[in-house]
Amino acid sequence: MRQPKLLTKIWAAIGLKNTIPESRGSGLAQGAATYDEGFPSITMTPIAQGGKAPSGKDMNGILHELSAHIVHMNQGGHYKFDSGFAEKINGYSRGAVLINNDETAFFVSLIDQNKTDFNGGSDYGDYWIKLADVEAVKQVHPKDLTEESISEKDHTGHSHRLPVASLIKKGIVQLNNTLTSTSQEQALTAAQGKVLKDLVDKFHITETTADANTLTTDGIYAYTTAAENKNLPSNHNYHLFVMGGGNAGWCRQIAKKAYGLETYERTKTSYNGEWSAWKRTDILGFSKYISTENLNDITEVGLYGQNLNVNATPERNYPEQKAGTLFVTPSAYGVQQEYTTFNSNNKYVRGKDNNRWLAWKKINASDWVDVSNRPRTLDGYATTMNGQFTLNHLAAFVKGQRNSVDSWFVGLTNNESNDVALHSYIHETGIKLKSDRVESNKPLYVNSSPVFTEATLTPVRDTNLTAFIPNTQVKYQDATPAQLPVGTHMGFSTNSRLTDNGVYSGWGMVSKPNNSATSAVRFGANNGSLYFQQANLGNHNEWLSPVKVETEKHTEVDLSTLDPNIWYPVVITGISSYVQEKIRVSHNLFVAGNAEWGNYSSNKGFSLLCEWRVNNNAWGVIPHSIVVHSFAYEWTKDSKSPLLKIGQLTNSGSNYCLLRGGTKYDVFTPAHCNVSIKSSNYTINGQSINLLTLAEYDDRLKPVTIFNELKNIANAKQSPATTLAGYGITDGVRRDEFFYQKVGDFEIRKYPDGMMIQTGIYRRGTRDFNRNYYDTDLVTLIYPVAFADNPCVSITPHLSHPYIDSNNNANNQSSGRLASHTHEANNGVVGLTVESNRNKCQFTYQNGDVFISEMSFHIIAIGRWK
Repeated sequence: MRQPKLLTKIWAAIGLKNTIPESRGSGLAQGAATYDEGFPSITMTPIAQGGKAPSGKDMNGILHELSAHIVHMNQGGHYKFDSGFAEKINGYSRGAVLINNDETAFFVSLIDQNKTDFNGGSDYGDYWIKLADVEAVKQVHPKDLTEESISEKDHTGHSHRLPVASLIKKGIVQLNNTLTSTSQEQALTAAQGKVLKDLVDKFHITETTADANTLTTDGIYAYTTAAENKNLPSNHNYHLFVMGGGNAGWCRQIAKKAYGLETYERTKTSYNGEWSAWKRTDILGFSKYISTENLNDITEVGLYGQNLNVNATPERNYPEQKAGTLFVTPSAYGVQQEYTTFNSNNKYVRGKDNNRWLAWKKINASDWVDVSNRPRTLDGYATTMNGQFTLNHLAAFVKGQRNSVDSWFVGLTNNESNDVALHSYIHETGIKLKSDRVESNKPLYVNSSPVFTEATLTPVRDTNLTAFIPNTQVKYQDATPAQLPVGTHMGFSTNSRLTDNGVYSGWGMVSKPNNSATSAVRFGANNGSLYFQQANLGNHNEWLSPVKVETEKHTEVDLSTLDPNIWYPVVITGISSYVQEKIRVSHNLFVAGNAEWGNYSSNKGFSLLCEWRVNNNAWGVIPHSIVVHSFAYEWTKDSKSPLLKIGQLTNSGSNYCLLRGGTKYDVFTPAHCNVSIKSSNYTINGQSINLLTLAEYDDRLKPVTIFNELKNIANAKQSPATTLAGYGITDGVRRDEFFYQKVGDFEIRKYPDGMMIQTGIYRRGTRDFNRNYYDTDLVTLIYPVAFADNPCVSITPHLSHPYIDSNNNANNQSSGRLASHTHEANNGVVGLTVESNRNKCQFTYQNGDVFISEMSFHIIAIGRWK
């Protein structure tokens, strides 16, 4: 136990202090302290309510009196008998220890309420007993004993008479150096004890088939046949060591498994007569698996296995994030550790210094042994060699034999070439590493899949796609899926471009990997965009409509170090003035970098998805336009949106949004755009966008999707009006021409001014349905009521249930509406096709790099019914 600081001075020895009375008497100040009350309650009452401050002199007085006793004891002092004190406490308690006035002896009280003074007399025997005095201590000093010693004491010490030992009493004994004596008063020498040990070493081993629970007599027993139901550690042959010293009530058994190193131990105790369970005690028995334990906390000697890379993190003090084996052995300051990775066989060691772990040290190439100057044969060497093995020769090689027959060869092929060969004599298979290539005399495989070569790969040919397919009058780029020959044909001819107005006049590549027409596909490029077209599964003589594959650039916007109560401008430049381009801002529910205002689980997660299309303002030609297709967020503590105020500084073509600080976001833009963070108010070409504080937050700054805008318009159209002018109708059209109908998942609204809005939901899949990466669907929807002309159509995809792989410790029930484990759940491509007309709309959907289960598509079509 650690000794506290010793006090050498009494508190406030020279300071101002009061003498503290035992109880409150008349004339004592109202706030003064007493031993009965301590500080009175008035000193604990606020002064504003009539209380009084405690006295510093009182505090000094209390500490002075208490510390006086502590200093007295720290200086080795003891307490003397005090008759006045004894009266006050109604006598000393039994067991109280006091020192006499001469300070030469200690006395122990034999009774309670003891008021008898032991100083100056001897008539205290019924009340006190002397514990020790100076003379008694002197007599405790022992004298050397001899055969003539007698029992006596004097001022020089004390001695005892030594009795002679016999069978009935203890005492001194004479040694006997034989094994033949029958004396009962002499002892055996160590030399003769050695003779007995040699005899014990020849202890006989007894074969037995008895139940091990019944063996309590000292000895060694052998189970020479597999022992079943004999209460051994397992049904195998064992040597059983029994040690009980002739006491059957207390016994120990050690079982060593035959033909192995396994050792087990158990005990039987007399208090319950039961055998304990067998426990393995050899070094291999100390092994066990560990999971998420910190290696700094593993200090028990033994072997430990870590079978998951994900658990072997630097935060848990692993030297490398690889599963492997930990070996803990005794060492200085307790133990040391050795860790070996499971596949790379990297080995690390570390020890402790003054109860702290030292850094891991890797046993690396500097520890390898160079055997270039050692004997050239390995006769007599161990079968396993550790370290670097160097061969120094013009044609160095290693050859393996089995039964003196060549089996394999690794090394240089001759004295001149630097080519290295690996060759199997048995299989006649070889690989040769040359200066410009790797040669193999047989086909190459990765697992069971062949590695394609020019001779085995489906041909890719440079072809004039405007030329006719051999033996036909059909050009490659005009061929239907059924007409295409097998193979991949590439050739960007003058007619293989796609024009800006959407006319697809040619293709850069056509491909049909096998004889199935459904495998056919063709690609074209224009203005940095890639278009593809698939075979129509229902009609092999038709292609589906071309789909534009939009490319995007990912930018991580890191606001994690900025104020979480401020929304900062994030500016996107480079958007086209002539084509609407897509911008997407998202935050995954499960990724790192979450904010203190997120409230999903312990990682403070939240989710966000906002996608809009925009074109830059073209001066005097095309005004800028912003259309929000998707906007949703969840899991924020204060229900405030992480994203606000989408807009454009038209003088500079700078598009922007406001993002809340304290976290990271993913921003996806066209590949030619740039994204920047503005940590203060931003001004360019006379236009500004300012930071937004928490106090300035307004839900009206949240983006509104085109779907909601059109729905608001539709709802406004349905609002009651008392006159035709309330509908904006002045040409006498009848009010009762408004019409509403619901057909399946579609709602149809006709308005007196001739406008018709049809909204619907198309669902795909279920919770248990799992779409793979990059699956593509073609969807055709027939309008319940045909439009008078081609309508304007908007389609918004929505993920109802993202599918999350169970290997990532999540499932459909625990997934967020907007997030999956690899990317944002609504990561996909939706494109309207030229087949959309007044009777139907047709679109394709391709999910991105996520698994998806249940999908829904919100469709809104606006046109005219007359």
